[in-house]
Amino acid sequence: MASSWTSNLGDGIAVAAGPLLLASLTGDPFLISLGALLQWAPPLVFGLSAGVVSDRLDRRRTVMVADGVRVVVLAGLVAAIVTGRVTVPVALIALGLIATEVVMLTLRKRNILNHLGALAHQKETRGHETTA
Repeated sequence: MASSWTSNLGDGIAVAAGPLLLASLTGDPFLISLGALLQWAPPLVFGLSAGVVSDRLDRRRTVMVADGVRVVVLAGLVAAIVTGRVTVPVALIALGLIATEVVMLTLRKRNILNHLGALAHQKETRGHETTA
C-alpha cells in the first residue's frame, strides 16, 4: 500500500515537473502544453502495440532495458539542467521518452505480477490436492 502511494506521488510530481521545466525555459504556451501532451499521449498512442510487444519479449529483460533507458534519459536531463545546457527540444524529447518507457514498464510489471499470482495459485492448488 505504501509503495503504491509513493509511486503515485512520484508520478504526480513528474507530471507537474515537466511543464514547469518548460515554463522556466520558454514563455510559449504552445511548447509548455506540448510538454504536457508528450507526457499523456504515449499511453493512448502506444498502449495496444506496447502490450503486444511486451507479451512477446522476455519479461525480466524488458523491465531491465526500460529501467535502464529511464535512468540514462533522466541522468542526461539532470546533467543538462545542472550544467545550464538544457533546451526546449532536449526537455521535450526527454519527457516523451520517459512517458513512452513508462507505458512499456507498467505493462511488463503488471504482467510479471499476474504471472507470479498465477504461479502462487497453482502452487496453492497443488498443495490442496496433495493434502485432500
